[in-house]
Amino acid sequence: MTARLQEDDWSVAMVLDHLRQADEATARILTRLTRRASAVSTAPAPSEVEIRYDIEGAPEKVMSYPVFVGMAPAETASEGCLDELAAAREMLEQAIMQAYTVDCSAQQFPHPVVGPMNPYEWILFVGIHETGHQGQIRGILRRLGEPAGGMAPTGGTA
Repeated sequence: MTARLQEDDWSVAMVLDHLRQADEATARILTRLTRRASAVSTAPAPSEVEIRYDIEGAPEKVMSYPVFVGMAPAETASEGCLDELAAAREMLEQAIMQAYTVDCSAQQFPHPVVGPMNPYEWILFVGIHETGHQGQIRGILRRLGEPAGGMAPTGGTA
């Protein structure tokens, strides 16, 4: 899990550490936006959400983005990263459930590349981001000659 072909390559553990960071950051964003929405509205969450950007080919586009400050994986990411990712994912799932308790669609927070997104767009983006990194993990394992068994082709956790 920590093997790297070249010094500037990410290991599987580093990808998982990056996903942990992204889940934690997104959970904080969702929590903040949900609190703002709750302060100004008691309307229920919408049953349908309009996405304001084209998601066609988005996982590939996500993988072309640079790594942003605070989102670079730890060089020393280790086997323990799975437990840390699971804890971050639980925090994210709680924040997602809260975001659906009130209409948050008017609340926005900017993504460094995509631009302003409401909580529901952030939730969708989690899946897009993760799908791109699943492909990255498969590629790492393939180059290392290891099986990529057990990885869902889309969605789910990495």
